[in-house]
Amino acid sequence: MKIGKVKCEDIIITDRYRKDLGNLDELMENIKSFGLLQTIGITKGSQLVFGYRRLRAWMMLGHDEIEARIVNVPSTIEGEYVENEFRKNFTMSERVAIGKALEDGFGERRGGNHGNQYASAKAHKIADSQNELSGKETREIVSGLVAFGSRESYRKAKKIVEKGAPELIAKVDSEKISIGSAYKEIKSAEKKSEHKKEMEAAAKLYKEDESLQVVNADFYPWCNGNLKNDSVDLILTDPPYPKEFLYLWGQLGEVAARVLKPDKYLVTYTGQLYLPEVINALQKHLSYCWMVVLHHTGQKQLVHARNAICTYKPILIFRKGKPGKFDGTIVDSISNDYREKDFHEWGQGESAVGYLMKTFSTPNDLVLDPFVGGGTTLTVAKALKRKCIGIEKDQRYMDAIKSRLLKCVDTI
Repeated sequence: MKIGKVKCEDIIITDRYRKDLGNLDELMENIKSFGLLQTIGITKGSQLVFGYRRLRAWMMLGHDEIEARIVNVPSTIEGEYVENEFRKNFTMSERVAIGKALEDGFGERRGGNHGNQYASAKAHKIADSQNELSGKETREIVSGLVAFGSRESYRKAKKIVEKGAPELIAKVDSEKISIGSAYKEIKSAEKKSEHKKEMEAAAKLYKEDESLQVVNADFYPWCNGNLKNDSVDLILTDPPYPKEFLYLWGQLGEVAARVLKPDKYLVTYTGQLYLPEVINALQKHLSYCWMVVLHHTGQKQLVHARNAICTYKPILIFRKGKPGKFDGTIVDSISNDYREKDFHEWGQGESAVGYLMKTFSTPNDLVLDPFVGGGTTLTVAKALKRKCIGIEKDQRYMDAIKSRLLKCVDTI
């Protein structure tokens, strides 16, 4: 593969299959800054095999001769295909590494540490030759040089490399997910981590309140061992909906039938998929009264098992004793359902819980929530001057509940 200079006008150019030459102006600027880093390839008969973009940019810069190497290929078509098809572009993480190296060379444009003075001077010379340095900072220049398109994209890519798990970086490098999606994952994880730290710190300040019991236990044995018969004024809860938890509804009905005061209510959120099974389980112990519809005003959920978009949530009302009339008129459609997901992934909105609690209990009543999750029922009970027992099996949510109760104000 002999390398030597040839006259540009002597190079024979046949039909090219790569028609898109891209941004030749950008390539010309790079050549002016760095020189011709890669030679073109020609046959012994001066027929171009690869490097057409470089040749065009070189000639447009006014050069009459160009360095070329002689290559032996069966045909120029095969040579062009191999050169372009199997060329491996830099991955995102590789481009970030190159960008950081360039930044070290440039130094920060505005008051930063210029580091190695020789490298910095060389970098500024490059930028000056592109007429890009004036009015721009280092990261803005570098983002263009390493093909991120914008300073913001380069900033996000750096964040992914610095903070992302190896698996996430690999997904971006292999183009399975975009830079934007990976960046959102990292920001979401950071937000959760910061929120967790805040909750842990707040939980340490929490003082036990006799009127608000936070219990970390399995509700069924705890209720059977700690609650007296006919001692609870209202059960307001939101058990898990998946099929593997259907057994809980029978346990809930059994506990409710024992601990609720006569003619008092169990009010429970549920899903649609197993609604018949839920109703049947509860009806073995209590009387069905009514259903309230909680309309989802925010993001809707697709229930894949039925390929149905869920726009509402059923809230079932059961009574210990005969159904009869409600003490006051109720509205069976609620639309304000902002759901609080900061404390629990299945958390419900305080306004809907507040409406239900005010409708089916009075101040100083004892409210029981066997599946308190992130503490919505406890928080609402505190604001509405109800006593409350909130039971949560998962230890991870104890800090969240206690920190939430510390922040609770009467806004329901």
